[in-house]
Amino acid sequence: MKPPTLKPPVSLVAMLPSLRGRSLHSLLSRRLLHVLPPTPFSDRVPRATAVRLADGVGRSFAGRRLSAAAAPAEQIDTRPFPLRYWKSLLFASVVCAWLNSLRVSNKTSTLRKEMEERVEADSPTNPDELLELRALNDTPSSKIAQLPALASKRLSRWGRASVVEATTPQLLQLLQEAVGGELREVYVLERMLMAIAESKVARGEVADPPPPILDVPLDVRMATATLMFLSSGSVVERLEAMFDVLQQQTEDGRRAVSAEKIEPLLASLIATGQVPPEKQVEVINEGKNELGFGRDWYRVQPVVRLTSADWAAQPPAAEPPGAEEASEPVTAPESPPLDRVELEQFIQMLQGDVVCIWGECHLIHERKRQKKIAEEIAESARNPSWSTRAWNAVFGSSGTPVAESATAPNADAASLPPVERMPQESSLPKSPPSTADFEPAESFTGARQGYVFKLGPMGLGYYKD
Repeated sequence: MKPPTLKPPVSLVAMLPSLRGRSLHSLLSRRLLHVLPPTPFSDRVPRATAVRLADGVGRSFAGRRLSAAAAPAEQIDTRPFPLRYWKSLLFASVVCAWLNSLRVSNKTSTLRKEMEERVEADSPTNPDELLELRALNDTPSSKIAQLPALASKRLSRWGRASVVEATTPQLLQLLQEAVGGELREVYVLERMLMAIAESKVARGEVADPPPPILDVPLDVRMATATLMFLSSGSVVERLEAMFDVLQQQTEDGRRAVSAEKIEPLLASLIATGQVPPEKQVEVINEGKNELGFGRDWYRVQPVVRLTSADWAAQPPAAEPPGAEEASEPVTAPESPPLDRVELEQFIQMLQGDVVCIWGECHLIHERKRQKKIAEEIAESARNPSWSTRAWNAVFGSSGTPVAESATAPNADAASLPPVERMPQESSLPKSPPSTADFEPAESFTGARQGYVFKLGPMGLGYYKD
């Protein structure tokens, strides 16, 4: 049997002369029909169907080749990386700068809080103990102000050549004698006086080597002003009593405190814990850099602990003018003398935002805020907005909260019968003491039964208790 001869595959190049005028996809379909190997189902597929299948495959293949050849080549960006992605880099830089500013601000706040906790830990008392001492002892300012006079009386007993200074045990003895009864929570007062002595030693005001803390001499008048927080009177009354203890008569006859006594007084108030810790800590703002950006955006600001010298160098801040005062031209006030502080400046300095003795500045701000809210509510009731007037015109004034809040108290007050109220003690007119209740005296000559030696409205002398 003669073996079958294999025919070589027909080349497209050889077929080109005989296939002129035919489309490319028809040529490829015919070529695929000859090239594809036979399958078991090749005999079952009709010839026309096979030609159509091969024709479709060739059409798609040719379409892909032609589209790939016709598409333009993609241009490669050869610019540097920052220029190619400058938008993304700018957005990432802004976000990172903002996150870094939050981190720096949080770090500065953490340092400030740690410093405040350290100040609070060094304080011998806290605000709750001060309130408790004031409530338990219930002592008027006039009795505490007798400490310098009692020190003058006990001069011979203590064997001192001067009554300007006294030790901690001696001051406690004087205070108990001035109060006229047993002192409550004496150990807290002893801690406070010992803190004043430690502060005095730390500032170098005691001869070297320093004596024991209980034997450190303290200024009697300065200690009296520091212990004036025990007074059961109002804040202004306590501050006026402190001023009276430290005051001296000036050449023009005006009462004033020497500027040299302000720094020791502030140091004593700081040492005894009568100044809030947040007022003793300050964050130093380093300002802006050469480009005009604040350094607090990218650098942790230093946190320092203020001293009495820092406060004494600051003038008392004046309160901002109100709405009516701001419209008028403001004249520059006369600069006060640098060597003395008068009563108004003294009170403003101690209860202002700088020192904020006993936390009084927070109460002042809260009262101002409540007053502003009440004024806004009253103004809204007198002159409602256009939306409120439109609501009242359509639905009536019964549904508006402003109208209800403005009219309800007046209606309730009108429906109730008049109630007789007792006048407050502060609103009663105070008549000056008669001459029978006052005996003038230039100095303290000794205790008298039923009389108190003090500087009152009729001058220095003995007033009937």
